[in-house]
Amino acid sequence: MEGRSYYRLKQTDYNGENETFRAVLLDFGKSDKSFSMTSVGPNPFINELQVNFSSDIEGVAEFMLYNVQGTVSFRESMDISRGSNSVNLSILNDLPPGIYFLKLISGDSTTEPVKLVRK
Repeated sequence: MEGRSYYRLKQTDYNGENETFRAVLLDFGKSDKSFSMTSVGPNPFINELQVNFSSDIEGVAEFMLYNVQGTVSFRESMDISRGSNSVNLSILNDLPPGIYFLKLISGDSTTEPVKLVRK
């Protein structure tokens, strides 16, 4: 899946009252084969994730974890090297249980989001 999608949630209570929330943007940029996640785990996870990825470039990558509403829950930039890389994201203690998406961004390259479940 690539491109931009806008989502708006409308909640209707049992008493008939409703509330419409602001629209959020999920930007699923075009995948670049030169920068891709090879594995992410465990899934479901509790407090940490092991992210393995490959890159044809050397530089800085941003790890972005966001929830189903599109709100960024975790963001961290790290130096990456050309070839295979492995990163342990272990500062996820404050995340509530739920469904999340992880993607990596480096320069103009973005990986396809990976769906994850936090226990």
